[in-house]
Amino acid sequence: MFFLIFNSTFIIYLYTMYPTISPYRDSGDMIVSAFTYGIAHPPGYPLYVLLGKIFTILIPFGNIAYRVNLMSAFFGAAACGVLYLLLKKIGGQIFSDKKPVLIFSSLFAVFLFSLSSSMHSLSVVSEMYSINAFFTVLIIYLLLRSRPEGRATILSDVSGLDRRVETRLNPHIIFTRYSLLAVFLFGLGLGNHHTLVLLIPGIVYLIIRSPKPALAELKRGSEVRSQTTRHWTFFFLIGLSVYLFLPIRSAQNPTANWGGPAASVRNFVRVLTRADYGGVRLHPEKSPTEQNFSTVIENFVDFLSISIRYKNGWAIVIILLLTLGIYFSFRKKLFWTLFLFWFFSGPVFFIISNLPLTDRTSLPILEPYLIMPLIIFTIWFGIGLFYVFSYLPKLENIKTVCFLTAIGVLFLITVVNLPQLSKRYEFIGYDYSKDLLKTLPKNSVLFNPDDTTTFTLKYQQDCIRRRRDVKLAVFYKTLWGYGQLKKKYPEILPNYEIKSGMELESTLLSYNFSRFPFYSDNISKIPPNYKITPKGLLYGNSDISLSEKMFDFYVLPPRTFGKNRFFTNQIINYYSAGYNNLGLVFNEKKLYNKSVPLFEKAISVDPSLSQAYNNLGVVYWEKMDYEKASEYFSQSLKNAPNDEGVKRNLLMAQEKLKK
Repeated sequence: MFFLIFNSTFIIYLYTMYPTISPYRDSGDMIVSAFTYGIAHPPGYPLYVLLGKIFTILIPFGNIAYRVNLMSAFFGAAACGVLYLLLKKIGGQIFSDKKPVLIFSSLFAVFLFSLSSSMHSLSVVSEMYSINAFFTVLIIYLLLRSRPEGRATILSDVSGLDRRVETRLNPHIIFTRYSLLAVFLFGLGLGNHHTLVLLIPGIVYLIIRSPKPALAELKRGSEVRSQTTRHWTFFFLIGLSVYLFLPIRSAQNPTANWGGPAASVRNFVRVLTRADYGGVRLHPEKSPTEQNFSTVIENFVDFLSISIRYKNGWAIVIILLLTLGIYFSFRKKLFWTLFLFWFFSGPVFFIISNLPLTDRTSLPILEPYLIMPLIIFTIWFGIGLFYVFSYLPKLENIKTVCFLTAIGVLFLITVVNLPQLSKRYEFIGYDYSKDLLKTLPKNSVLFNPDDTTTFTLKYQQDCIRRRRDVKLAVFYKTLWGYGQLKKKYPEILPNYEIKSGMELESTLLSYNFSRFPFYSDNISKIPPNYKITPKGLLYGNSDISLSEKMFDFYVLPPRTFGKNRFFTNQIINYYSAGYNNLGLVFNEKKLYNKSVPLFEKAISVDPSLSQAYNNLGVVYWEKMDYEKASEYFSQSLKNAPNDEGVKRNLLMAQEKLKK
């Protein structure tokens, strides 16, 4: 059954997977790091890089991004397969005599998990979260398999020893080979993602609450426990040693070498602890450093609301079965173990990250961290299903109807969800990077680009080896970033030391603006005292005559597929903002015959761009067509209901209509 679930889920993920680089966060960085055998952004993700490199070598088809995406699909499917085994293990302890119910309930719960928004979206893209889900489920499964059931055997065969000590009840789960494997995987899994540490409270509770041995065996058990503790430490360190990859590979100066961990112990520790990212904070600029009781409660409530929001419309049924599963897990003494796994990987993590949901980027950043608590939700949901089907009336026709209904619900969810979740024909990340390169003249400097811009271009330059003349002046606001710029592009820096990030930013502008074709992906990044002109997707020291023609060379409309997610919309906004900002240039010159089509094109690319509606309203205000102006201001306000400037514009237009 494991292979049935793995194969079917893998096929779904493979069919709906991104065909190339995606716009998702730092996906491009993970692909480049894996392909070039380099150091990814902190904490370096050595296991991900090593596995990614293996997949780029072993998979004989597809582009580099596709092969790394396929790795996520593989481990996402493997996580679902192991989750089935875990549910079956837990259910078997409760319903040992009801195998058909057990199998069906486990299958149903796992397929719902596999098609959840969070799990699916992160199993079709080059990110580390599906691998983290695999390690999470496998570690919990191994730990629960280590729980004593009747007579047990204490095994110890490390360092040449081969001793077997039998007890009536094994008092500690660490005395089995399963638990030693779990400890090794725990250390190894930390090389993929640090959030595995959130399992520790649940693991500790599981050990403490294991059955106690008989008094006569206490001394003998104590000796074995002492030895096994040493073995546990040994296996954990073997797994964790994957982090030695960072300084070893960094010393060879790979293409991707974030933080330079080979340069010093300090650099290695800073990479390992994500010091440049603010440690446990997910966003160094948007996570407030101070918390109080009200923010803790707010973050906890936010976590619960987000968890429900990402259930795609079937939240009510899920909540009812969750409640039932939680109740019966409490009766079967599984509750506190599962609760601690859920509580620390969910609410506690969200409280620590402290990202304000008022910021539109917070939800997309937090979504990957829903997977670990979602695994525990799925276990509770599965337990709830076990009981529902077990306590149905014994009339076979009623049971058959319920089983068929459940299958129908699963089919309906699949049919409704998959078209929205699928990214099979989405090329916008790849197209965006190519369109950027079309815009940039030879030897251009691209100043302080956003992450999506940076990582998609790095994919073009380092994986496809295209347009390596373009200088990405990105320094990540770190001392290490400054050092990388000096090493890679010495020609864009003066021959003296720069002492601060603000000085570096201003120097890059003043020293290069008149020396190179100089561009930014955001018009606000270049101060107003520099004369800049929109040129398609970018803004810089170009000729206005080139700007109008640039869009003709782009892939438009953007090639998206399924429901657009935040990072896809971010790229769409780059295109629509390009049209809009070029329209503003012509607006200032009163060339409305040129500006109006540009504003309209901006809206056709991104119908939610409130600025374009407002600018059209201004045009018709100038033409004294107050009715049309009012319509456009109203539409702008629908997309930006808190924009005070648009509110004033609409009020003035409505007052003109009354006269």
